[in-house]
Amino acid sequence: MILKVAVLDYKTIKPYLTMKNLLIVLGVTFFLAFVNKNTLIPLSIVSVFVTIYLSYPFAVGEQNGIDPLYRILGLTRKEVVLGRYLWAFSMNLIGILFGVLLSLLLPMVLSLPFDLREAAFTMLLLFFIFSLMQAFQFPLFFKLGYMKARIARTTRLTVRTIFTILFIATPKKGRCSRCVPAPAQQRR
Repeated sequence: MILKVAVLDYKTIKPYLTMKNLLIVLGVTFFLAFVNKNTLIPLSIVSVFVTIYLSYPFAVGEQNGIDPLYRILGLTRKEVVLGRYLWAFSMNLIGILFGVLLSLLLPMVLSLPFDLREAAFTMLLLFFIFSLMQAFQFPLFFKLGYMKARIARTTRLTVRTIFTILFIATPKKGRCSRCVPAPAQQRR
């Protein structure tokens, strides 16, 4: 039953897996790799797009009222949750493999160096980071729904950004040029 949820999630986003979107991913990837002279760019770009696609079943489900379909199919909430996480894990693996394939292709196309050890480390690190992001994102989607979770996430990000800017911009004693005495002139 858990696999059925993952398959349903795939079928939910299948209309969005278009050639146009693939060309956008490839275009952004090749452009950034060329500009930055880095063959590992595809790993991060693909991970970003995978994370975006992972939210689609939540968005489409909320927009089109697909959630009752799961109950009609006899799926429990636990099976839906586990199926979504299986879906996320599968998509992350496919994304990483696609990113590795692009990273291996870039040195041939753009004549850039490729370091296998660095690529392996980057791949594992990105897999961990994006899986962690999704692990925090999914419970919000399940609890609040897609739109409310997006609003909550955006609000938290905005508040954090404002506080960070205020913290950085607020003069602290000894941190500001007006607060620090001028250095004594050196004697000859």
